[in-house]
Parts: sequence; C-alpha cells; structure tokens
Amino acid sequence: MFYSEKSSDKFKECKICTENLLQDGINYVIEKAYEKNILSGKTELIYEYAICYDCIEQVIKSYSKKSITNINNFFINSIDLERRNYDLSGNENVEDWISTCVISGKKIENLDNYQISAMCVGENIIFSHFPMMISGDVMEEVQELISEETRNIMDGLKELLLPPTVGNRVPIFM
Repeated sequence: MFYSEKSSDKFKECKICTENLLQDGINYVIEKAYEKNILSGKTELIYEYAICYDCIEQVIKSYSKKSITNINNFFINSIDLERRNYDLSGNENVEDWISTCVISGKKIENLDNYQISAMCVGENIIFSHFPMMISGDVMEEVQELISEETRNIMDGLKELLLPPTVGNRVPIFM
C-alpha cells in the first residue's frame, strides 16, 4: 500500500530535497490520493509522493499562524487519537488503519476520493497517529480553514509535488 505504485518499489528519496529516505533515522511521510473513475467505477491513483520530516517542518513553518491554529484545532476537535490508538494498538495491518476516514468515519469503499498517509522511518511504517485516511469531503473542509497566504504556499507545493495533469483537482494534505 505504501510503496510507489508507479515504480512498484519503495519510496527512496524526498520529493523536495532528494534526501535518501531509506537511511536509518530519516523520518518521512508518504501521501497518496485516489479518485473513483466515473466511467469504470475503479479507484485510481491520482498522485503519490514521499517527503522527509525536515522538509515538512520547513513547509509548515511557512504557513500563516492562523492556518496552523485552525488546522490544529480542527484535528484536535475532530479525532479522538487516544481512542483510535487504543483500538488499533498492536495492529500493524495497514488496511485496518485506513479503512475509515479518521474524521467522518466513512468507509473507504464508499468514497469517491480520499487521501492516505503514513509516517515512516527507514523502511518501516510508524503505527501511532498514522497511517490514516481522510475523505475528499473532509479535505475540502480543511481547505476552508486556511488563509490565502497558506493557500498560495500550498499551490506552489502542488506545482512541485504533483503531476501537471492533477492541477487543482485535489488538495494536498501537508
């Protein structure tokens, strides 16, 4: 699930700084977005990337304080992480972690679009708050919480991270 579908291999480098992600001690996030093809009914990959935690921190530091506060409050008020961690404690089956949206509780098979993400170190997924799945509807809600300044930063990231054919079809999670 958290391998590159394009290369059928592990993600090996940060999409921003090209750091080798498979070195010991390198924390990174993998994000993938999927959308149901209206004609075929099949769910298809829209984009995928991996970014080291150092780059994520730099990006988040560039967001407006208002956006960071709004996003943090939204997730704090919408997810019972303690309950989720208790329910999934010791479970390393990724599908169980991403089978429902962490905010809405909607089942993955009932969604037209969604994003999944995992925190990793070296070749291993860290099972804590991640992995998780967020529905497209919830991602749209999050987009309403960000300032124009932060939206512009995210749009610049999309140009760097996403294929040109994706454009503004989906928001990025980071």
